[in-house]
Amino acid sequence: MILKNRGEGKRKGVGAILVLAVFVGTAAFAPLSASSGVGGFSGFGEVSEFSSEGNGSTLAEWTQNHTVKVNSTTTYKYEQGVLRLNETYTGAELRERFGVERFTKELEIPVEGREAETLGLEEGEEKEFVAEKEVVLTREEEPPHWWDEYDYPQWVWLKSGEIYEQNLPINIAWKGTTKNRAKSEILEEEGWVDDPVEYTEYVYDREKGWIRDDGVADSKYGVFGRNHTLLWQLSDGNVVANAHHDDPFPHKADELEEAEERVAGFFGEPEDTEWLVHEDSYDLGNSVTTPHSNGLCTEINYKYVPEEEWSKTFGGSEDDRAYSVQQTADGGYILAGFTDSYGAGDSD
Repeated sequence: MILKNRGEGKRKGVGAILVLAVFVGTAAFAPLSASSGVGGFSGFGEVSEFSSEGNGSTLAEWTQNHTVKVNSTTTYKYEQGVLRLNETYTGAELRERFGVERFTKELEIPVEGREAETLGLEEGEEKEFVAEKEVVLTREEEPPHWWDEYDYPQWVWLKSGEIYEQNLPINIAWKGTTKNRAKSEILEEEGWVDDPVEYTEYVYDREKGWIRDDGVADSKYGVFGRNHTLLWQLSDGNVVANAHHDDPFPHKADELEEAEERVAGFFGEPEDTEWLVHEDSYDLGNSVTTPHSNGLCTEINYKYVPEEEWSKTFGGSEDDRAYSVQQTADGGYILAGFTDSYGAGDSD
């Protein structure tokens, strides 16, 4: 905060002119791993996969060139109050194209005794499922150049070693605000918590490189399923997110479009006068068939109202007023106005 008092000493009848510079940084956040389940291990013989529609563009060609056929082995084991999920990819294409024998994703989920009983989990129980699937993989140094065609990243990525796997689509973007402000709006909703147990997921930023997600959810562990949103602050000032609903076992997204609408609705409530929500306003070309997502990103603009922010910051005298607001490159604001209630001067 920078406070400037125009003039020296106290001047009778003259309030203080203040300039408030609010710089909002991007917090680094390293989430954990997590998830959930229902009805024991029965009925989970298939590993779900996302299938997206290409549009013939350069990015679509890039995606096709990075599509790999793999053998997927998924193991679930419940032991000593922890449910361990492991999915490992193997196969000739993985070895030949990326020089690795395996790509592994692991989760460890605390499950209490009563929850285990409800879920039908037995101590030492282990199940294994095998399937063939196609996945999109890339090396750390070979990210998709989404900025050549789009305003926002298309996809969220999971990591194993130095290899990244395309996962969920970006479906919400904010302009004129910061990740922390957007996140705090979501956390105002009943039951939502910060720092849930989750996979660590990434997007690629053209200046920062691969950056980790900052997650919020309506359940810390999601043992019985949950609403879950992952957010990223980009170097261009935009904020992007994937909103989805997780199923229980095997902790896969089972809703995308519905979750996008649900989270966007948090910013369109009657009292939320500072937000403008534009549903499905930007075509990101990342449609998904199962679970359904139409590839249209919801954009949310932050309306920075000088008078409201000035009042929140300084409060006090009815003579206070703001007259200028300007956004800075780092997503903060410079707010200028007149006050006689902050101790930087008086109007005796």
